[in-house]
Amino acid sequence: MMMKMAINLVASAALFVFVHSAAFADVAANYFGGLGETPATRMENFLYGKVESFKWKEFDDGGNRLLKESGPRYGVGYSGSLIRDRAFFRPRAEYFRGTVDYDGQTQSGTPVQTDTGYWGLKIEGDAGGIIPLANWISVEPFGGLGYSYWVRDIKSTGQAIGYKEYWDSVYLRLGLRGEGGPESSPSLKAFGVIGVKWPFSNTNTADLPGIGKVKLEPGHDPSLFAETGIRYRFLSAAFFYDSMRFSKSAEVIIPVSQTQTLVVFQPKSTADIFGVNLGLVF
Repeated sequence: MMMKMAINLVASAALFVFVHSAAFADVAANYFGGLGETPATRMENFLYGKVESFKWKEFDDGGNRLLKESGPRYGVGYSGSLIRDRAFFRPRAEYFRGTVDYDGQTQSGTPVQTDTGYWGLKIEGDAGGIIPLANWISVEPFGGLGYSYWVRDIKSTGQAIGYKEYWDSVYLRLGLRGEGGPESSPSLKAFGVIGVKWPFSNTNTADLPGIGKVKLEPGHDPSLFAETGIRYRFLSAAFFYDSMRFSKSAEVIIPVSQTQTLVVFQPKSTADIFGVNLGLVF
C-alpha cells in the first residue's frame, strides 16, 4: 500500500512538472534563444529503473565514526527534457526504497548490528542553455531546485529499541552537462553531468520511543553529484554518483522528569550513493 501511494506521488509530480515545463522553457529562451525567431520546441521523456549502493555515516564532534549503514536500494523514476531553441528545462521525479545493514552503537557505547529500512521521494527541476561547440558536441550550464523526502527506519534489536526518522531537504543545484556523438551515427549519444548541491532547508523529525517526535535541523553543507552514460535510439544507460552532507544540528533539550533532561541532536552525517540506471527514451 505504501509503495503504491509513493509511486502515485511520483507520477503526480512528474505530470505536474511536465505540464508546467513550457513556462520554464519560455523564460529560459528569453536568455538563450534566438532573438526575432520562432523557437523550435521538442520534448523527450525517460522512464527508468535504478539500483544503487547506499552508504550513510555519522560522526561525533572529534570526527570519530559513530555508525555506518550500507547496502542496496532500488528505485524508479521519470525525467524529461523540454528544449526550446537553445534553452531547456529538465524535470525529474524518483521513488526509492531498500533495506541496508546498520553497524553502530548505543549511547553507552554498546555495539549494535541491525537493519535500517529506507523509502523516499526526490523531485528536481533544472533550467539552462545549450552552447554548441561543434556539430556533434555541446555543453549546457544549468541551475535548478530540488526537494527530497525520506524515511529512515532503524529496526529494534535485543540491545536497543529502534525508531524512525522523517527527513526532508530543499536544495539548489548548479552544474554543467555535456553531450556528443559521432556525426555518422546521430542515434548514438554520450553524455555527462557534474554539479554541486546547496541545501537551504534540512529537517529531521525523529520519533523517539517514550518521548515522541523531536524536530532537528541539520546544517547546510554542499555536496557533489555526477552522471555519465550512453543513449542509443530509445535505450539509455548511465552510472551516477550522488551525495549529501549535513553538519551537526543544534541541540534540543527535552525534560523527561522534574530532575532529568535529555539532549537530542543530529550528529554530523554523510551519504554517498553510487548506482546505475537503465530505461526507455521516447
